[in-house]
Parts: sequence; structure tokens; C-alpha cells
Amino acid sequence: MILKDEKITITDAVSNAAVDGITGIALRGNATEFQAGTPVDTLGAGASISHDWTAGSEPAKGAILKIMLQDVPSGQVITQMQITVT
Repeated sequence: MILKDEKITITDAVSNAAVDGITGIALRGNATEFQAGTPVDTLGAGASISHDWTAGSEPAKGAILKIMLQDVPSGQVITQMQITVT
């Protein structure tokens, strides 16, 4: 997948509030916080992205987060999942 065409949104699954301002942030370009080390243009099987939480904004243990990856040109959701913070 070409990262310049993708965006990520992370919300609290209960309140639907944005988590740490991660609402429709492009994975390539302005969102350098999602790029550790050498920036890449694509994301393939087995690859991962990471985010350093703003101090004091990290979700509480037990919080349920909804993570959505979306294709910008088509608006289609590529994947959506819920995770529990441990």
C-alpha cells in the first residue's frame, strides 16, 4: 500500500472521541510522528507503525480504542479494529 494515499484515525470506542489528536492523519507527509527511522513510501505484510503519546494523553489501561485505516482517494476503509489497552 502506498502510504501517501492512506490516513489513520484512532478514537475511544466508547465515547468516539479522538485519541491524542489522531483523526484522519496522513501516514506520509505531515505525520512524521508515524515514521520512525528512515521514512518509507509503502507498508507491506509484517511491517508496523508506531506513535509516541503526548505526555498525559496516553489512554488509560483497559480503554478500548478503535483504529481505522482509510484510503484517501476512494474514501474506503481498508481495515478497522478495536484493541484494549494493556
